Amino acid sequence: MGLGPFFIMNQKIETARRMILDHIKERLAAQGITHKMVAEKNGWQESNVSRMLNAKYAPTLDYLIMLCEAANCFIFVIDKNADDELCELMRNRWGKPSEN
Repeated sequence: MGLGPFFIMNQKIETARRMILDHIKERLAAQGITHKMVAEKNGWQESNVSRMLNAKYAPTLDYLIMLCEAANCFIFVIDKNADDELCELMRNRWGKPSEN
């Protein structure tokens, strides 16, 4: 019995979330920015920053943007069909765009 589309999509979402959060963590570490500093800047508990960055809690889009701001990086959206190196990388990783 194969895995259903809901399960597969959830795996993709979880993997993408971890990739984004790992990148943010790496950016913060490279700049010497601690969880405590992120927490103080945003009025959060340090433990909540840790849970978000370790993918134990899925941050809302607002919180994700705030984490990116702390790490001095952006989140952006690009057309899946764009003729772009990044899009090609993602297509190879995630598969061809759906017909939706």
